[in-house]
Amino acid sequence: MYTLMDIAPTIAEIIGITFPARDGTPIPRVVMKLSRCKRLLLLIIDGLGFRIYKRYQHYLKPTEGITLRCRPTMMHTTPAIATILTGMHPDHHRVFTAKDTERSASLSIIEHASAQGVTSAIIMEEKGARCFKEDVITIGIDDNDYDDNDAVRAVIEVSKRADFITAHLRVLDRAYHQKREPERAIKTLSQHIREITTQVEDTGILICGDHPPHHLKNDDIPLIAIRNNCGLEGI
Repeated sequence: MYTLMDIAPTIAEIIGITFPARDGTPIPRVVMKLSRCKRLLLLIIDGLGFRIYKRYQHYLKPTEGITLRCRPTMMHTTPAIATILTGMHPDHHRVFTAKDTERSASLSIIEHASAQGVTSAIIMEEKGARCFKEDVITIGIDDNDYDDNDAVRAVIEVSKRADFITAHLRVLDRAYHQKREPERAIKTLSQHIREITTQVEDTGILICGDHPPHHLKNDDIPLIAIRNNCGLEGI
């Protein structure tokens, strides 16, 4: 089975950059699916597990896309996102808190892409966004008042000048913490994705969770690959 450690090496293959040896390896099916798109967008959905995806796939299931199952590495957001972006197991990247991120020497796929001439952007909480090195476009959203609508607008705006974009969407995880049923959050998430796909064309889109819901610790993570108008395929 694939793991979250495979995502960064897969991205490196898609956008055509060199990437140091990591714990993960590229996923050929995803590389073939997205390699000819003009730009690449990675959407990290906080708390999106495979069981939730299967339950509500009528909202999220891609048309002519690929959905794969990945093993998670951690049940917490910071180390899980670090794994997605570095291709390394937490035992190796050692990023467990925001302070660890500031001290980490494990450059992410975003920083490697930027250093190799691929205009790259990150959209996430302010504390996390400030930690990225190299010439990365960083768009930080207030940690205490994080609004996915702001993140979606930022994705659409920055797509006019960046070829590789990563954004963190939190609506689903917040629904869990507020003890709400996830269906309403999934509907909102689906609307966000549709808004992006209608305004950001010729783009390969990767959608993945960072960790399963905390009450489903043995769950996996979906990895969805979509070609948005790179051949008229969408979500």
